[in-house]
Amino acid sequence: MRIGAFDVSPEAVEMVPESVARENDVLPLRYSPRRLEVAMPDARDGNHELLAKLAFILNAEIVPHFADAAVVRDAVDAAYSLPWTRVSKCHARITQPCDRRWLELTETASSDRRLCLACDKLVHLCRTADDAARHAGLGHCVALLTRSETESVESMGLIEFVADESAG
Repeated sequence: MRIGAFDVSPEAVEMVPESVARENDVLPLRYSPRRLEVAMPDARDGNHELLAKLAFILNAEIVPHFADAAVVRDAVDAAYSLPWTRVSKCHARITQPCDRRWLELTETASSDRRLCLACDKLVHLCRTADDAARHAGLGHCVALLTRSETESVESMGLIEFVADESAG
C-alpha cells in the first residue's frame, strides 16, 4: 500500500508494535524473514543505538531508509491510526465475511473507501455505529475495525444492522 511517499507492506506494519514505531519515529516498510526495512528521520546522533535496539526488540536485521522527520511521523500516524479505527457500540453483524484486510485494499480518492480487487467492489470504512447502519442499509461492503490493548481485530464483508437487544 502507499502511505505518503512510502510503499508499505501490511506485514511490516504488523511486525512493529505501534508504541515502538511512535516512540522511535520509525515506519516499517517491508519485512522478509529476519529482515525489516524501515523509514526513519535523516541520520542523527543515536541512530546506531536505535538500530541496535530495534534489531533486539524485533529479532531482525534492520535496514534503514532515511527521510524527513515530519514525513516519517505523518506516515506512522497514517499507518497505525487509520487501519485500526474503533467502531463503538456497533450492532452490525457480518453476513458475508471477507478474508481481505483493509491495508491490502487499493486506496481511492476517499480515505473512507478502498477498492477490493478480488470482487471489484468498494469497501467503506465505518467509524461509528451510524456509519455501519447507513452502509448496511445501502448494502455496501464495509470494514469494521477495532483495537484493544492486547489485540487488533478486523472484520470485513457485507453487514446487516440488528437492533440492540439489550435496550428495553
